[in-house]
Amino acid sequence: MRLLLCALFFLIGAAPAHAQPQGQAQRRVALVIGESTYRTVEPLVNPGADANLVAQSLARAGFDVRLGLDLDKAGMQLALDDFARDAQQADIAAVYYAGHGFEAQGRNWLVPIDASIAGSQDLARAAVPFEAIARSLTGARVKLVALDACRDNPFAARTAEGGAINRGLAEVELDGYVIVYAAAVGQVALDGDVNSPFATSFARWVREPNVDLRLLAGRVRDDVMATTNGRQRPFVSASLSGDVMAMAPMPAGRVRGAASVRERPSAVFDFVRRVRDENCFETRTVRCQTKAFGLIANNRLFTIEDDNKLRVWDRSGANLQRAEAMPEYERRAVTRSGGAFMFAGETLQRIGVKTTLSFIGFDGRRTEGILDHPETEPILLTGAGPPDVAVFTYRAECVLDFFDVRTFRSVGQAYWQPPLRCGQGSVDWIFSDDRSDLVVASVSNAFSDAPTESEVILFSAHNGAIVCRIPGAFPDAAFNEIGGFNVANSNGSVTAYDARCRALRTDRLHRAEVTSVHPFDRTRMMSRSIDGVVKVWAAATGRVERELTGLPRQAEIMHISDGGGGTVLIRSEDRRLYVWTGEPRLGAYVGPSSPVCAGALSEDANTLYAMRCDGALEVWRRRS
Repeated sequence: MRLLLCALFFLIGAAPAHAQPQGQAQRRVALVIGESTYRTVEPLVNPGADANLVAQSLARAGFDVRLGLDLDKAGMQLALDDFARDAQQADIAAVYYAGHGFEAQGRNWLVPIDASIAGSQDLARAAVPFEAIARSLTGARVKLVALDACRDNPFAARTAEGGAINRGLAEVELDGYVIVYAAAVGQVALDGDVNSPFATSFARWVREPNVDLRLLAGRVRDDVMATTNGRQRPFVSASLSGDVMAMAPMPAGRVRGAASVRERPSAVFDFVRRVRDENCFETRTVRCQTKAFGLIANNRLFTIEDDNKLRVWDRSGANLQRAEAMPEYERRAVTRSGGAFMFAGETLQRIGVKTTLSFIGFDGRRTEGILDHPETEPILLTGAGPPDVAVFTYRAECVLDFFDVRTFRSVGQAYWQPPLRCGQGSVDWIFSDDRSDLVVASVSNAFSDAPTESEVILFSAHNGAIVCRIPGAFPDAAFNEIGGFNVANSNGSVTAYDARCRALRTDRLHRAEVTSVHPFDRTRMMSRSIDGVVKVWAAATGRVERELTGLPRQAEIMHISDGGGGTVLIRSEDRRLYVWTGEPRLGAYVGPSSPVCAGALSEDANTLYAMRCDGALEVWRRRS
């Protein structure tokens, strides 16, 4: 009987799967992969038999199982991509992998049967990173991974440029997971007669009803130790909440082939390049990093970088079209309006503080002038148009100033409270309409001895005139495509108003306070409530069409693309990017796994732009 030194991971996702009411069945899905008949190295005996045993046991436990045996790299990637879609809908999702695996370059890698690896320089081409498995499970409430990779692999100890390929897998410790190694470091895992002791134990306990999933790894560990008389001692690392996570009995599922037919677009994005101007030279004060970015007309990309330049790129981020030096000011604000950038900064001119405004159109035209403000400390709030207008306010004042950025002249001024009745004026939020000259703002006026007065006001950007006003404090608002705007309410409803602030309809869309409203596409809107529920609904009727539940409180909606009927890019509290295309739960994470501070999608939702918090801007492309 041959001895194999193996490593096993058993991961349980942190999201609790509380026992569900009678009659409400859990959706359970699994992907099982067994890699035996390697083409460039000696084949393995056990993985195929172990994968079949585990697949049948998972099916008996109520899982819909996809079984993939002897997959090449393309097949393994396809299987994981397809499974990621299944996991988005699942209460519990599991992946079991048996085959070669090792650690190199600080990462764990899985080895398909067609891998030809001479050194670490071949890894990205030939092997599949462990993160691919983690990513395929992201959408599920509870995540299980069994990764059984034998350490006696023939790729071990090979060295090349980029470092060594080490025996076995690196120890992984993740908050919110249970991690079990089939054998402790330095020990061997027994091969067994037909199935390995670990596969046998795992297959037994995974189908045992009502076992707390927190205890399942410990049961497997104890079982393996008893079966092998202590010769094989699994190692467990656990970090889970105290919630009960038990799988109630369910009707048997089925086993079918993995990576058979792709019916839906891929949810996986592959890294393409970092956006960087090779002519930027780092100095003691310049780091050649991106501070801000965005998308402009014709899917072009703009960046504002640490060397104080604005750059415009093609949609791929590969070709720099032009670079524009930004004006130097003591303090600077940047905004966009339809077809232009505006840079406003304070500079000492004559007596008091004046504002220098630079206007750079996407056509390359640039103008710059001095704005005469009636007050000091002007604050650039937004851009509006057409024609392009810069909207300013002033600290503790109840007024908005509208300046034409071509002539640098004031086109209007709007006092929402007369100066003698203004205590501490402030603008809570403000938005302009891309299709008209309207600007909507939430304003407030506070007095030390009286309640704060709040209201939503609709302005004309052409002359600053107040069109209409709605009394009260509201969390958010957004213009819609049917000639009006929608305002969020604290009771979970959203009210539709026309362009004269006349209430047309109030829809109770959420159970909790609505914190944000966004245009989704030409006929639909999107809202989010404080309890993490996102809904897409028809602007004309308020009828809900899609719903996402369980979004973390700190998650941000970064971007909405019309591609594919509406795709939403969300940055969750783990500072990773996720794509939502209408499923009940958040999809797999996309882009870099390092902390991300901003992201955007192209119009067709096939290109992802991700700005890491270290200032690196990356382009990722949806796998075709």
